[in-house]
Parts: sequence; structure tokens; C-alpha cells
Amino acid sequence: MGQCPPNSIHYLLNLWQRMVASVYITSRLDVVAQIVNEGLDSPFEDVGMIQQQLEQLSTIARCEYEKTCALIVQLFDQTAQTNHANPLSIGY
Repeated sequence: MGQCPPNSIHYLLNLWQRMVASVYITSRLDVVAQIVNEGLDSPFEDVGMIQQQLEQLSTIARCEYEKTCALIVQLFDQTAQTNHANPLSIGY
């Protein structure tokens, strides 16, 4: 078996964590867009579910809070710009 640099596992786990955080946040925003655009019932009225989602996000984003926060701000800014340009639809 070949030798791996000592930090290669850390690098891979860090990369995986960023990808998962990005996909998770994007999927949650997709749900919001579907609720608004398709008139679906909102699962966000369930406080227990919201708390569980926030706990999952904090676990996924651990040790990368600054990058995760930057991603959330970026996605929300994009959504706000889209909504400002076209207030009848939600998306990013």
C-alpha cells in the first residue's frame, strides 16, 4: 500500500464536510422555493423539525463556521437579489 501525506485524510474530510454543508444548505433553500412557488404546505411550521434541522447544520458545519456562514450569506444575498428583480418567484 502506498504512502499518503500525513494530512491527506484531514484534507479529504475537510473537502467532504464543505461539500456536504453546501448541498445541505442548498437543499433546505430549495424546499423553501418549492413551498412558495408550488403552494405546498410548509414543514417549517413544526418547531421541533426546525430545531432538528439547526442541530444537523451545526454538526455538518462544525469547525467551518466562518465558511458555512459565508455560504449562507451568499445564498441569501442571491435569493434577495432574485426576489428584488422578480418579486413573484423565489429562487437562486
